[in-house]
Amino acid sequence: MVRPEEVRRSSRKALEENYKFRTYLKIHADTKDLDRRFLRLHKELFAGYDCRNCCKEYRADFTNKEIEKAAKLLSISGLSLLDSADVCPVVFEMFERLKGEYGFRRHR
Repeated sequence: MVRPEEVRRSSRKALEENYKFRTYLKIHADTKDLDRRFLRLHKELFAGYDCRNCCKEYRADFTNKEIEKAAKLLSISGLSLLDSADVCPVVFEMFERLKGEYGFRRHR
């Protein structure tokens, strides 16, 4: 799992890929299956992690439409807006593991 002090750098490095993965999930994932996988990973990863509750300070979920609207108001791209949001090490690891479970192809 990525160290807490490395989350910002790691999440920015994977920003565009994560954006594409979120879109991929919206199109291909069954929501109930995704919820089950997410819960399993949540329990597995948080069981061995001393949570600092940092995600409660700045974690929010936005729809693509909301991101586009906010980005337009701020005169920046949607990806730039997402770039301003950090995630906790556990959430970052969950996302990386879900990419593997769903067979998401990384394009670098």
